[in-house]
Amino acid sequence: MKQRYGYCIIEDMSIPRTILPHIAKRLRARVDDNSVAMVAEAARALEPVLTRAAEARPSRLTALTRRGAVALGGLTPAERAGRLARFKNESSIAIMFADIADFTGYTAENGDEAAIALLGRVAAVVARAAGLGKGEVIKHMGDGYLLVFPSSSQAIRAGLYLNEGITRLGEDGDHVAMRIVVHDGSPTIEDDDIFGHDVNLAAHLMDHCKPGSVMVSQAAKERSERRLRKASFDRRKRVRVQGLRDRIEVWRVVATQVDEPTSTF
Repeated sequence: MKQRYGYCIIEDMSIPRTILPHIAKRLRARVDDNSVAMVAEAARALEPVLTRAAEARPSRLTALTRRGAVALGGLTPAERAGRLARFKNESSIAIMFADIADFTGYTAENGDEAAIALLGRVAAVVARAAGLGKGEVIKHMGDGYLLVFPSSSQAIRAGLYLNEGITRLGEDGDHVAMRIVVHDGSPTIEDDDIFGHDVNLAAHLMDHCKPGSVMVSQAAKERSERRLRKASFDRRKRVRVQGLRDRIEVWRVVATQVDEPTSTF
């Protein structure tokens, strides 16, 4: 299971075979078979290698896929230690996944240097969006992000701001779009990690999110719609998620007014 999980990520992110032995070694060294967080530990072992590969050669990365998103949900860097403590006593929190649509196509057309510069500009917009929603960027790898927020209304407002901010990058020639998913649930927070069913569900919903859209689960809609005066929900649909018998109801969020960076939530 250790190596299978690791190679699942390798398959999705097109990492060169030359680093596979290094990954396998790190997995064997870091994973404790008796740990309830075994998958998260395996992901941590992969993190330094994948991050170096992403920064050096963005063209080695494919767009963040479902399995990549699920893997991302188990990662939390040491420098973020303690940031999740304020969420532990909440009955539910909002989970957001976001990535750049067709990042591979952008890199192929514009080159690695332009892609690295784009990632920096996107990271700045993501950080501002997280701040506006009083959220935390738990992890980013290449073009993909995992964030948490105190509530779904804050996460949705942040998502709409993020979507608008990325659109505005087009004015400078960066014609890219984000896929953004928000789900409300009760993930397990342990040793500053976030994992569990709700994280996996949010990651799986990325499969159904179109570029330039903010998509939310029914749970996120129900816990946010009374607080949102500058957004509406439309295009309800029911989607299949692997491992679940029943379809999941999701909604697209449309902004009637996007918060500016100086606004508060």
